[in-house]
Amino acid sequence: MKKSKSLKLVRSLIASLLMAMMVVSLSAPEAMAKSSKTKTMTAYNQVVVNGSYAYCSANGGLYKVNLKTGEKKLFVQPYDSESGTAIDSMKLYKGYLYYIDGSDVNSLLHRIKLSGKNKKALGNVVSYAISNGKIYYKIRNKSEKIVKKSMKLNGSNKKKSRYNVKMKGRKSNKKGYYINQVLTHTDPHNNYEYYTDYLVTPSGKRIALSNYMINLSDL
Repeated sequence: MKKSKSLKLVRSLIASLLMAMMVVSLSAPEAMAKSSKTKTMTAYNQVVVNGSYAYCSANGGLYKVNLKTGEKKLFVQPYDSESGTAIDSMKLYKGYLYYIDGSDVNSLLHRIKLSGKNKKALGNVVSYAISNGKIYYKIRNKSEKIVKKSMKLNGSNKKKSRYNVKMKGRKSNKKGYYINQVLTHTDPHNNYEYYTDYLVTPSGKRIALSNYMINLSDL
């Protein structure tokens, strides 16, 4: 009698376990389907480090800095350099640096080789994500509606997409690197402020990138 009760208890436990496994297996594809409808990417707004070089977005453009020597050069001049708009949303992918240039809702996505060659405007985007060798992006049309689209890495073959895009933003792809804007001095008589943008490294070293003036009367 005791054996019979024990056997029934074991069978009941096995049946409950099998039922739970079936529920998990049935819900897993549904969860995967939901998550697969969104292409997610992290883009960097200040610094992208690659080997001995850092690509830094500061006032006046995108600078390429040799981290060993501290030498810098203007790598990309922004489309509207007079407005002080910074290049942002940078992503390094297969030898190219992708970035957004502009402050409008739809701004131009570009890419450029790390050698500085083959700079190309790929098209207007609100946000973008690179996944499996393609660019998925959102754009606002003339009716102010968001449209989901995709294109090849070189900007060709633009077409509608079923995937949503989620672009996360961070300062840098390497911990300890960031851009620091420093007020160097003021000119109260002419209502000017003078600034320097620095690349700050994890060791605390600062590398000056650009000097510029802000007319407070224009603010």
